[in-house]
Amino acid sequence: FLVCNGMAMKLSAFRHNTLFNGMKNLKLLSYRNLLCDKLFWDSSTKFCLNNYSSAYLELANGLKDFNLDEIALKHFKKAVVLANENTKAESFTHLGIQYAKMGNYEEAVNCYKKAIEIKPKLLEAYSNLAGTYNTLKKYDESIKYASEAIKIKPDFSEAYNNLAIAYYYKGDKKNAIMYMEKAV
Repeated sequence: FLVCNGMAMKLSAFRHNTLFNGMKNLKLLSYRNLLCDKLFWDSSTKFCLNNYSSAYLELANGLKDFNLDEIALKHFKKAVVLANENTKAESFTHLGIQYAKMGNYEEAVNCYKKAIEIKPKLLEAYSNLAGTYNTLKKYDESIKYASEAIKIKPDFSEAYNNLAIAYYYKGDKKNAIMYMEKAV
């Protein structure tokens, strides 16, 4: 249970070694032809597919934490390919976070929008999209997506923070202060 949810790596005293052993072990796993054209789906295959996606996602997050960005990006992409309908949106969100970390904001925006399309109430995707638009100085877009997040969850502080930043840089200090107070 702990291994499948990435907790073994997170609790490891030797996280760097655990991370690289995880990479080596993941390569040894068989995908049961999951990535070929003649895909055989049964309940076992679907269950394994979800676990492979989670394994790649957790491994990619560990690689990201060690600033191994290119390798992390490769693993985030595999997580997206292997994700099922329950985890696809979250996988796109994590891929978007990695793209943003690497300065590829347009790809990050595309990933967050795909995540929202798949799961319209995924708050993290809205928040990251609003934050990315702030970085790109597209403040009206940031306001749009932060406001959408607030409609879904009225007490979502990250969305208020993104609104405060957008209004501040638009020169509307009154709204910036109001939204920052709400964020706090």
